[in-house]
Amino acid sequence: IAGSEMPFIDQPHLDTFSDLIFIVDECYYFHVHQAFICTRTEYFSALIKNHFNEMLPNTKQQNDTKSTVMLKHIHKEHFIPLLYYIYSDECEISNDCVDDLLVIADELFLPGLKRLCGNTYSKLLSNETIISILRLARLFQLVKLENQCIRFISDNLEEVLQQDEFKKFVLEDAASVVDRQETDTVPIIDDLRFYLAEFSTVNRSDIDETLEKMKLLDDFLDNIGVNA
Repeated sequence: IAGSEMPFIDQPHLDTFSDLIFIVDECYYFHVHQAFICTRTEYFSALIKNHFNEMLPNTKQQNDTKSTVMLKHIHKEHFIPLLYYIYSDECEISNDCVDDLLVIADELFLPGLKRLCGNTYSKLLSNETIISILRLARLFQLVKLENQCIRFISDNLEEVLQQDEFKKFVLEDAASVVDRQETDTVPIIDDLRFYLAEFSTVNRSDIDETLEKMKLLDDFLDNIGVNA
């Protein structure tokens, strides 16, 4: 987006009706509405009310009563979609910024924005990305994305089972179970078996395919020395 088209930046009508300015990357001024921002995110509400040592006198107009907040940890390319989300519950998230935006959404307690990031990740699923995205889904508690990862692995089981990253993930999952007994379950294996059993048995050919995949999974576990 060109500088003149950026939302909330130095636009006369917004400058008139807004009552708060965020400064991003030390040179971009975003004119926003304090009541709306504070209602939508507790993080910014606390930042504004308690100052967090980041409140500055307005440097643009001496007689302006607007509060000015310098944001040091959020860059312009991430702040723009963040503001779009705060104002509209929607935003476009590019593949290049989704990682950082997910972290920001988590820090700012914005579960809706986290879900939008999850939607972006779901379009990036491949044999090469599946394990890293599954890790993110679990870390940030993106249940829908985690289920989509399970489905992808189930649909591409033979290829995924050959990956060292998947083997490592299963071993980590087994080790994460507190007081795990020799034949206790492993979360990722449970999820895969559940998906295969519940969603792949529609007709005879599906049943045969499911049984074949179950055997592939059992053989894989035998090969890595995990009983589940």
